[in-house]
Amino acid sequence: MSRNLRWLTVVPLLALLATGGGMSYWWWLQQPPQLYRSAERAYEAGESARKNGDLATAKQSYSAANEKLSVLLAKTPNNSKVLFLRFEALNRLAEITSTEGKKENNPEKVKDAEAQLAEAWRCARLAAEDPKNVEAQIAILQELFDGDKLFEAVEFADNLLSTDIEKDVVFMQSRNVRNTVAAAHFLKGDAALKADLARPDDALRHVQACRAIEANTVNSDKPKPPRWREVDLEARALLKKAQWAKKRAKGGPAGKDDSPEKLQAMLPSLMKRAREEMKKVGIPASGDQPPRPVLVNLTPTNLRGLLSVLQIGIEQSSTPTEAEQRTELTLDICDALLAAKVNVRFTVPEVNKELTRLPKTLETLPENARLPSDKRAEFSKRIEKLTGSALEANAEDQPARDA
Repeated sequence: MSRNLRWLTVVPLLALLATGGGMSYWWWLQQPPQLYRSAERAYEAGESARKNGDLATAKQSYSAANEKLSVLLAKTPNNSKVLFLRFEALNRLAEITSTEGKKENNPEKVKDAEAQLAEAWRCARLAAEDPKNVEAQIAILQELFDGDKLFEAVEFADNLLSTDIEKDVVFMQSRNVRNTVAAAHFLKGDAALKADLARPDDALRHVQACRAIEANTVNSDKPKPPRWREVDLEARALLKKAQWAKKRAKGGPAGKDDSPEKLQAMLPSLMKRAREEMKKVGIPASGDQPPRPVLVNLTPTNLRGLLSVLQIGIEQSSTPTEAEQRTELTLDICDALLAAKVNVRFTVPEVNKELTRLPKTLETLPENARLPSDKRAEFSKRIEKLTGSALEANAEDQPARDA
C-alpha cells in the first residue's frame, strides 16, 4: 500500500475517533453527576462574584447554573438536592434582576424577578417533600414562620427536628440555622400544649431545647434573654400544670407539683423585663418620629408572647397593688404599640385582642387581688380610649391592605 493511500485511510479514522471522542465527552458531561457538579461550580462562582460586588458576572453564573439544573431536572425531576440548588440559584437571580429593574425603572424586569422568585419557591417546596433534605426544611420553615403561617410550619418543624441537625456542631454555628431550629422547637412545644390532650411537660422540654441552643452559641459576648414567645410557652405550660394540680388537690392526695410556685417565681422578673424594654430605645428618632422602645418592633410570635405573659401576670396577681401595677404596665405597652405605628397589620389586631379580654380578666380576679371599683372604672375608661385608637389605626392602614 502506498504512503498516500495509507494517509487517506488513517486521516478519516483519526477524524472519526476524534469526533466519537468528542461526542463521548459531551455525553459524559450531560450525565447527572457531571451536570450537578457543573451547576454547583457555576453557583459557587456566582456567590464569589456577588460577594465581590460583580453583579453582572454573578447573574451570568447563576443563569448558567439554572440552565444546567433545568436540564438535569428533566432527567431526574424528583431529585430534592437538585431542586434545592435550583431554588438557591433562582433566588439569587431574582434578587439581582429585581435590583436592576428598580434601578432602571423597568417594570418588565421586576415582573421577571417575581416570576423567578415564584419558581424558586416552587422548587424549594418540592425539595422539602423529602423530609431528610435539611436545607429545604429550614428554608420553607423559616419562610412560613416569618410569614406567621404557623399551622403550615408545624409539619416542617417536625421534619427538621426528626433529623440529627442539632448534633451537627458546624451547621449549628449559623445564626440562621439556630434561629430556625429554635422556631421549630417553639412550634412543637406550642402544638403539644394546644393538643386535645395537652402535654405541658413536652412543651417545657422544647423550651429547654431553645435555651440550650442559645447557651451553646459560639462567640456570644452576652447571653440574650429568652424570646418572649419562649417564656410565654413556659408560663402557659406551668399554668396548665398548676391548674391540673389544683384539680387533683380537690380530689384528694396527689404527688407534689411545684408548677404554681415556679410560675409565681418567674412572673416578677418578666414584668420587670417588660418595663425595662419599654424604656430601652429600639428604633432611634427619625424626622418627626420620636425614639421608640424595643417592644414596638417585635415579631408576631414574640408580640403575642409578650401580651400573653402580661395577661397571665395580671391573672396570677397576689394583691390588688400587684394587679394594678401589672394592668398599668399592660396598658402602657398597648399605648406604645399603637402610637409607634410599626408593623400595624399584625400589631393592631393583637393589641385589640388584649384590650378585648382585659375587662373580663379584671372582673374575675380572685378576692385577694380584686381591684377597687373606682380603679376598675378608671381602667375601663382607658381601655375604651385605647380601643378607639386601635380602630383608627386599623382604618388608616386599610387602604394600604386593599392596594
